[in-house]
Amino acid sequence: MRTIAILTTKHAYATQITQALGEDSYTYNVRGIPVIEIKWNNTLYKITYFSGHLMDYSYVFPQKKDIKYTDFLSRPIKMQDKESEATYLLESVIPKSDLVIVATENTPEGDCIAVEVAKLVSKMKYSIPVKRMRCNTFSYRDIKRNLFNPESIEQSKADSYNVLMMLEHIYQNVLTYQLSNYLSKKTRDHIGYFVIDTCQIPLLNLILEHEEAIEKERINEKWSIFGKIDIGNKIGVVIEPIENVFSSKQEASGRMKKIKSINTVATVQHIENRIIRIAPPKPLNFASLMTECGKHLDISTNEIINVLQELYKLGYISYPFTNEQEYPIDFDFLSPLKEWTLFKKRFTTICEKILENGSTYRGTSSRKTTPIYPCRPLAMQHDKDKKMQGVFSIIFRHYAGLLSGPFEIEQQKISFSVGNENFYCINGTILNNGWTGTYIFDLIELRSPLNCVPGDQFPLKKIGMSKIKPQLQPFSYFDIYTHAHKESSGFNTTKIIENCIRRGFLSRSQKNLKTTSLGKEIVKLFQKNVPIITSFNIRNSFNLLSLDVLSSKKTFDDAINQGIHLIELVSKSIILNENKIQENLEKILISPEFQIVGQCPKCKKALTVKQYTDPDGELRRFVGCYGYPECKNILSIPKVGTLEIVGLCPESNLPMFIVHTEKRDYKWGLGKGPCFQCKNENCQEQKKETKSRIIYTPNIDKEIELVSSLVEENS
Repeated sequence: MRTIAILTTKHAYATQITQALGEDSYTYNVRGIPVIEIKWNNTLYKITYFSGHLMDYSYVFPQKKDIKYTDFLSRPIKMQDKESEATYLLESVIPKSDLVIVATENTPEGDCIAVEVAKLVSKMKYSIPVKRMRCNTFSYRDIKRNLFNPESIEQSKADSYNVLMMLEHIYQNVLTYQLSNYLSKKTRDHIGYFVIDTCQIPLLNLILEHEEAIEKERINEKWSIFGKIDIGNKIGVVIEPIENVFSSKQEASGRMKKIKSINTVATVQHIENRIIRIAPPKPLNFASLMTECGKHLDISTNEIINVLQELYKLGYISYPFTNEQEYPIDFDFLSPLKEWTLFKKRFTTICEKILENGSTYRGTSSRKTTPIYPCRPLAMQHDKDKKMQGVFSIIFRHYAGLLSGPFEIEQQKISFSVGNENFYCINGTILNNGWTGTYIFDLIELRSPLNCVPGDQFPLKKIGMSKIKPQLQPFSYFDIYTHAHKESSGFNTTKIIENCIRRGFLSRSQKNLKTTSLGKEIVKLFQKNVPIITSFNIRNSFNLLSLDVLSSKKTFDDAINQGIHLIELVSKSIILNENKIQENLEKILISPEFQIVGQCPKCKKALTVKQYTDPDGELRRFVGCYGYPECKNILSIPKVGTLEIVGLCPESNLPMFIVHTEKRDYKWGLGKGPCFQCKNENCQEQKKETKSRIIYTPNIDKEIELVSSLVEENS
């Protein structure tokens, strides 16, 4: 009997593989590591898994003044304190095995894991071939098929991913280190740890440019005109001029009056009929699925991600965190739908119809990875979960729509003449619903054909004008996924957005995101001084080098050296403008708009001094969190007096003020109140004489004047 050892990176993978092969399994421990034995298809399988993730990222920051690029040249994807664990696992399943299969996620990181395991096996005394199984789905059918046809391990895939990760690692650490004397220290207490990477600043810049385009479109409003005619029993048929975009309301009004004065009869000039076929949307990847869920479901991004993980874990869908939008050439599209015909479940009727009619859709990719698709029907207990049902419904309907063919209509375009002006209207008849009959979320509205012939005349009942709706809308959380995917920022988008919100660069209003004043100033600072780091060009260059390694156009070392040369150019541009960056960032952080005095103890964003005038005309002031309204932390400060920050209160670990009034001076601990009321008898702050560094004087006719303590501290 043949023996195959299966090494998985997660407990869930081992469990699902065991259940797919059968129920007659036996579990025992080797050196405390569980091993599952099961027989299937005249083969003995030994299945085990790592207790945690096999691979870790090695980000070791050199603690010295003068750094070199070679200080970062350690592969970030490698064994980290788990090589001994991996060896124990292999020794527990390898003896007397004919083959080792590494079961990993369908990701580039999974390729690296498989390569590292193969290296470990080659170091051991056993001469056993190692292959890889992609855990693309947890459906029993796919598991058995993948076990029967495991893939060979390709070193080039691991090298390609390592190139990308290493260059990202070097870029972030070197540039952040260059600015760390100012950026890191001076912003850590204000906006959290600030890093220069290939995604954060470009993503902020992308949102800011979109907002500027929206504002420009709003200022440059456009107008259109329309007419209404009666044709038979069709009352109020709308016709439009061929040239129908006017840059002002006055221009549209002038054209409308001109048409009225010439003629009020619309004459049919030409009727054109043709068949229009609208192809179904592209297959779903992670970014497009997030966008679709954002449009049609009222749940947050984190909830969607959690639902996707659960659906994948339970074997209902394929691996969801993929960039792929093309199916393999040999992919069997009808096979997943057969699961619905075995049981009368939701969508069974749709599946039976597709299986009866067949599908002409075919895969075009030579890769083994797939987009997201449904694997089997939801069980009854999961079908009742509205969130799970909603996400799964989008995935299924999109996949079924893909197999249902194009949407076909017979379009009727009628041309009219009104005096010297040419008008038209478009109508249509549905010939085949195609994908729109299944994917009901995207509905296409059509007006029924009109019964007329060339030469017919109809009175122009009405002519009017309307403002053209803006084409651009504010970015939603989900729109960012699509744009970030196009710009190759990958699946770190969620983490990047949350970091920007936490640091006060972005604000979230329901599902929309917009840059804050602080975010705008930060982006403009780098646009002016180091514009190259505000675009995705660096990231895209790293991606191209990674692809060159994958296609064997470049060696691993050549790609790294070329990437380092690019980083050196960026580094030099930062060094040339370092003084300007420092000076401008100082102005941003202490500008009257922010008035930063410390860091919020709840959300770690900046604490700012705010003042307002109450209905009685009296000046009021307080310290509030810059993260408002997400964080509503408010701290009181004295109503009168000039404030000077002299240090940190040992009780609250927040700034301590000296309050200067006409009668006396006293100390005030932010979050604690006046020091003379403090019950801590051992506090030495009341006895200290310290040089004041921040002065704040309330003035209703003048903006707050504030000088950063950190600026003077390091000057």
